Amino acid sequence: MNQGFESKSRNSLNQPLKIIIPRYPYLYNYLLLTPNSSSEYQEAIIKLQEQKQQKFEINLSRYITNQARLELCQFPRLQSLKQLQYIKNPTLLSNNELLLSIKQFVGKVEGRETYRDYAKRFLTYTTIPQPYHCFKDSFYEYLSTSFDVESQQIRVRFKEQLYKHLQNVMSENDDQVFNEFLMRKTCSKMLSFLIVNNQTQLQHFLFVNLIGNLGPIITTGLLLKILLVCQQVRPGLEQRFAILFNHYESSTQKQVQWLVKALENMQVALSTNFGRIDLSFIH
Repeated sequence: MNQGFESKSRNSLNQPLKIIIPRYPYLYNYLLLTPNSSSEYQEAIIKLQEQKQQKFEINLSRYITNQARLELCQFPRLQSLKQLQYIKNPTLLSNNELLLSIKQFVGKVEGRETYRDYAKRFLTYTTIPQPYHCFKDSFYEYLSTSFDVESQQIRVRFKEQLYKHLQNVMSENDDQVFNEFLMRKTCSKMLSFLIVNNQTQLQHFLFVNLIGNLGPIITTGLLLKILLVCQQVRPGLEQRFAILFNHYESSTQKQVQWLVKALENMQVALSTNFGRIDLSFIH
């Protein structure tokens, strides 16, 4: 039985990336629709997107709740919980990877705050009238805490890249009073810098390096931080992931495991922070 499962997993890894498009509802608008799509087709895709997302959230909630109950089996008074039904992991991540992902995106990180708490505190600060260059300095501090890795060399390198890029972002507006327009433009430019710019400028070495050095969970957390302070740029993030998906669609899943991990973690991050799923007990 185990051999069959392992063989099936290996066969899946040798399949092209494009066959797992159904797993990512947040990419449907950019991979399944075109400007020439009929209104009926658009409506069908939107309905399918909602159904797939709802199903994933339900399955994820059931899985995490089941895992939490299984943890209680270690207590003698709760031995009856051992009769719990097995709930399948709804992602392509391993069980350990998924649990770490959930804890990162929902639980308390970077001290005693969740990503959402940290974003709310940062947004409170941005309501204070200030020059744009001051906002960029504080935005750098807000984002740079994500580079908390063991290797000081890696941490310093990525922090320097982030700082230099932010200093150059719309520098002509540095003395202007910060506003919502500048917030949206800054966050959009940060997504271009961290993921990929567009279909004609496909350089994404930084994104690959971030995943390789920080890991897909922390890298996704960095992107989540941007979304939590400016949800208007979410379509831009989804579109950039779609660009990468389209670029690698003919590659086998084994060849682009870094992208598969990123796609899976982003699905979890979006579902737990912007969906209807409630995993507040993780706190």
